[in-house]
Amino acid sequence: MANKLIVSLSPHVHSGDSIQKNMYGVLIALIPALLVSFYMFGLGAVVVTLTSVAACVFFEWAITKFILKRERSTICIFLLISFPVQMTSWPLVQQWGSYTDAETGATPLALMKMAVKGDANALGQLPDTLSLFLGNNPGSLGEVSALALLLGLGYMLWKKIISWHIPVSILVTVFVFAGLMHLVDPVAYASPLAHLFTGGLMLGAIFMATDYVTSPMTHKGMIIYGVAIGFLTVVIRLFGAYPEGMSFAIFIMNAFTPLINNELTKEPIAQANAKALSDAIAIVVPGFDNNPAEAPETIELEGVTYKIYKATKGGEFIGAAVESSANGFGGALNVLVGFDKEGNIIDYSLLSHAETPGLGSKAADWFKKGGKGDITGMNPGQKALVVNKDGGQIDAITASTITTRAFLKAVNNAYAAYSGQNVDGSSGATQQVSETAADDPKAAKAQCEGTQDCCGQACDSAACKAACGGKCDPANCDKADCKKAECPKQDCKNKK
Repeated sequence: MANKLIVSLSPHVHSGDSIQKNMYGVLIALIPALLVSFYMFGLGAVVVTLTSVAACVFFEWAITKFILKRERSTICIFLLISFPVQMTSWPLVQQWGSYTDAETGATPLALMKMAVKGDANALGQLPDTLSLFLGNNPGSLGEVSALALLLGLGYMLWKKIISWHIPVSILVTVFVFAGLMHLVDPVAYASPLAHLFTGGLMLGAIFMATDYVTSPMTHKGMIIYGVAIGFLTVVIRLFGAYPEGMSFAIFIMNAFTPLINNELTKEPIAQANAKALSDAIAIVVPGFDNNPAEAPETIELEGVTYKIYKATKGGEFIGAAVESSANGFGGALNVLVGFDKEGNIIDYSLLSHAETPGLGSKAADWFKKGGKGDITGMNPGQKALVVNKDGGQIDAITASTITTRAFLKAVNNAYAAYSGQNVDGSSGATQQVSETAADDPKAAKAQCEGTQDCCGQACDSAACKAACGGKCDPANCDKADCKKAECPKQDCKNKK
């Protein structure tokens, strides 16, 4: 049952959210930062923004149509590696009309890097904290104003587009780590507020690291992810070759996201699977007072292992749920089938499948009580379940004969595993037949001659072996083929 996905079928209740709607929300959250950029950098900001948007739309269309989709975040990493000086020198603010002939200057991050390298006067050239917070300093468009970006964060939290875990964990980690380094050497290492309000930290923490696809799924994973990004950002800023470390830190932690997800979701997934299994067992074999899922028994038939969950009430065996599978049209179709102690089908639960939605997925209800292909109450040991198109008695799912065959094969296999099981006796069906036959040779003969499964049942008792005579060779009673539900009413010697 591990690693199985329980998929509920339609109709589903829609929350009203969508990728498109959330992305529109992100664009709205970026408006304050965009407006500050226009104010601080003037015409150049407008030209760069329009050019960038047009280029992004065109190349995304071209790549999607002619090649395949690519991650655009790698472009920023490539530019930082290829042009570290050019990518950290930006126009000074308040040059509204200057675009082709603007004055450039060192960004705050460049000054902070100079201080780390030994320039004792570098930190004194930093703008004051309020200017950094408002965005009145050189830098890249969209990231200079911490205030504008925090307004965007507030909007996305209000609209529940993102959660607080990633941005807050990044910002707190940077503040703490940078603060500790500042206490060690305030001349070489800038204050924690300077780190928070400069470079791409705010932009990355709020808009880049929170990307749905590349960030962890659980809240605990998000915090681990955010702390690691914050730590790596400060390490690269202080000890790396580049002034900025935000993009590199996010890119590195993107690679660890699958590992974080796998490790932190193992236990919840296992708990969810265990509950789903218990619920399914309760559906297919109702009325038990034990815990069938606690200690399943396994049986192997023809190289395939089946799990059997025995149900008891008041210590008395009342039936079992058998986990079985078969290959359908789209892949494996996994079923849990419940049998009473006589081997009759009580109910079933479709655990997982890969069939076509709306067609093959109808197997979840098609064969239930009252359905067109109702199999409840049938005993595959008396007559194998076969689709009507193959001469059987079960109506096929409309336009899904392959899925129907696979489902019925899984049910027949489940019965074969159920009837072939031996524990202090055997399964309920086998045990009941054996005990009756042992007590009454005439009944044993009737059972032997009247069942398709005589070799798997009647021959388990000495009385039945004697009654069956040449019809059933006791030497073959343990053959897997003879125990199959499909075993016809004939000498088991012919089914070796």
